[in-house]
Amino acid sequence: MKPTKGRIVFYVDQHDVVTPAMITHVNERGDLGDTVELTLFSVGQTHYKTNVSYSEVPKRKHWSWPPRV
Repeated sequence: MKPTKGRIVFYVDQHDVVTPAMITHVNERGDLGDTVELTLFSVGQTHYKTNVSYSEVPKRKHWSWPPRV
């Protein structure tokens, strides 16, 4: 799948905590490579991550698609 603005994804932090996030911008090619800007949602707060790379399997400091259930 191609990442687009508004899609919900998962982000894994440095402690292996998986957090839902929304793609707010797609950085296509150029010096940033194919990365995205994310807004992370946790209880009572939001955080922002920039230039986040994709990983097909959940991996620290990367985003991935949520599993289908």
